[in-house]
This record gives sequence, structure tokens and C-alpha cells, in this order.
Amino acid sequence: MTRSGIQVTHDIRDRFFALLESLSALRSLANLGQGVESEADLAYQALVQLVKHQNLAFCSIFFLEDDLLRCVAGTGFDEEHAKLSGQVQVSLAPDKSMHFSMDEGVIGLACQTGQLQYCRDCSTDERFKPFDYPAQQSVPGSLVVVPLQFGGEMMGVLNVSHPVPENFEPWQQHMLSLYGSVLAQMLHSYRLMNSLDTLVKQRTQQLQEALSESEAMREQYKRLSMIDGLTGLFNRRYFFPEAESQLSRSIRYEQPFSLLLLDIDFFKQINDRWGHQVGDNVLKSIASELQRISRQGDVVARLGGEEFIVVLPNTDIDGADQIAERIQAQVAQLEFEREGPKGITLCIGMTSLNDRSINHMELSRCVDILCKEADMAMYECKRRGRNQRLVFDENEICLLGSSIGP
Repeated sequence: MTRSGIQVTHDIRDRFFALLESLSALRSLANLGQGVESEADLAYQALVQLVKHQNLAFCSIFFLEDDLLRCVAGTGFDEEHAKLSGQVQVSLAPDKSMHFSMDEGVIGLACQTGQLQYCRDCSTDERFKPFDYPAQQSVPGSLVVVPLQFGGEMMGVLNVSHPVPENFEPWQQHMLSLYGSVLAQMLHSYRLMNSLDTLVKQRTQQLQEALSESEAMREQYKRLSMIDGLTGLFNRRYFFPEAESQLSRSIRYEQPFSLLLLDIDFFKQINDRWGHQVGDNVLKSIASELQRISRQGDVVARLGGEEFIVVLPNTDIDGADQIAERIQAQVAQLEFEREGPKGITLCIGMTSLNDRSINHMELSRCVDILCKEADMAMYECKRRGRNQRLVFDENEICLLGSSIGP
């Protein structure tokens, strides 16, 4: 075979292997998969595969950000020396100051036109605008700039340079254009998935916030539904389940349990004489005193109208009478601005659990019986002339202590 024939054979062989390397680069790029952590990481991985399979001197990727093309990944002299030793290195954190506007140089032209730009000799091509290269780095001989665009979206450019002019043959340019197209599609897909993921996270967060707000509103409604709007005390809806809970605890630990039922004397006359606004103030003032006098663990509620009820856990009937006496004394001292009632009195019916057969009844039934007993004692107070406190007895209603006030 002649020398020229041998040379042609070698050229065909070299091009064949170059073609295989090009296909390997494309295949490696397409197989990057979903393991990338960011757009910059995808650019980094793309350059790794390109440098690995192609005999290229310098490569870089610029992303379009706010009308500026900024370098996000690239190779340099250190990487070139590493390649000579059989390694491949690509910088993921290049100099962020390296940027071009869309009307600068070959890079800007490729971005504006959306077409591959080829500088055969950068030293003579007027389109080429050199960056501030380090002293040891010479201006590239030839440069290929591939726009990264997909679906009408311009995302940036891929730059491939070589120190030798006229280095890139048409098939290499075509291969780089194809590589840029695949990379642009991957960037588009990544951004789409990332935007969808962001949207899902936003919607999920909004849903969680809506659910939290709904739960807060539900809890607020539940709380408000158990609070008396006028006095701020608990109402009947809260009182009876809570009284059952306290009673259950007292029975389980064999502790005393007492209950007070309070009614304001002559409350209708207060409303008739001074008006309902004054009557409301009286109710609120008595509620405030009950809250102040009550201990931790006591349950104070307004049953309705001028009636209040107090559960006294771990309190026998003597202790309940002392608390009732204190309540009567404090309420009698209440004063109101301008004209208003003075010396307000209460009738208080009292009862306690003791060791009776009701201990073995259902809790709700047991609470009902205790409330009825306190109610009977309270009405006996009314019958005896008001401003009284009486304790219910199974055999008879007996008076504990003496009445106070006029």
C-alpha cells in the first residue's frame, strides 16, 4: 500500500474513532439521569462527559441570567495539565466575574441569533471579544459557540475552544451542535420538573397552611362554643363533660368531691330598676370574683341567666362551705359606678359525693343527681329568705353556717 493510501486509512480510522467518541459523549450526556442537584451541576456533568470523550482544550458553559451570560462551569490550565496525566477535571465554581452581555462578542451573537458561531481564527475575527485572560493563558486559536435553546427559550451557550486555528471540522461542529441541543433539552426538562416540584411544594404548603388555619378556626370555634360570651366563664357545653372527668378522678382515687350552685338574689329587680346593662355588669363582676377565688383545678361555669356552678375536686363539704362563705362575702362588697345595686347577695346550694350509692352509677347520671341536689338546696335558701347557703342531706336539707348581710 502506498504512503498516501496508508495516510487515508489512518484518517478514516481516526475519524471512525472520533465518531465513536462523539456518540459516547452524547450517550453519556443522555444518561446523566435525575441525579443532578442543580442546573449548575448539570452543566458541570455535561462538561465532564464532553471533555472525557473529546480532544478539546477549553470548554465552558454560560447561563443567561438577567440579560447577562455568566460562566457556571468550565475547564482551565490546571484541568489541561490534569488531562495530560490521564485525569479529567472541570470547575463547578468558576470566576463569577466572567460574563458577557447579549450584544458582546461571539457569545452574545450566538445567543441573539440562536445559531452556532464558529471563529476559525480568533486573533483575526472581529466578532471575537477576548476576556481578561490570565497572563499564562493565550487567546484561543479557534472557537465554537453553541446556543443552548429549546422550545423558544434561550438558556445560555456552550463554548468550545482550541489553541490551534481552523481546528474544528464541519462534522465536529455538527456534533457540538447536537450535543448542545441535547443539553438544552435536558436543561428545559430540569427546569420544568423543578418548576413543577416548586409548584407542588407551594400548593402543598398552601394546603397545609389552609388546613392549619381550618384546624385553628375549628379549635377556636370549639373553644368559643364552650365559653359564655358575656362573662368569659365556661358554659353548660363545657361544664358537664368536665365535671364527669373530675368526678371520675375523685372516685378512682377516693378523694372528696363537692359542688356549689349559686343564684343571684332579686336579679330580676336589678334588671327592672337599673336596666339590663347594669345587670350584665353584675354578672360579669360576680364571674370575675368566682375566677379570682377559685383554685387551680376548680371548674367554674355559668349555667345560664343568673346561675353559676362550681366544681370543687378534692374538697369535702366543710371546705366547700368555707369557699361558699368567702364568695358571699366578696360579692356583697362589690361596688358599681354611678347608680347601681349595693350589697348583692347570693343563695348557694351545696352537695358532696360522700360514700353513697351514686358512686356506682354512670358518671353523667351521677353528675345530674349532684346538680339536682345542689339545686334543691339552693331553692331551699330562696324559700328561707335568700342570702343563705345550705348543704343537701339525703334525709333533710340542713343549714351550715349562718346567713350574712342584711
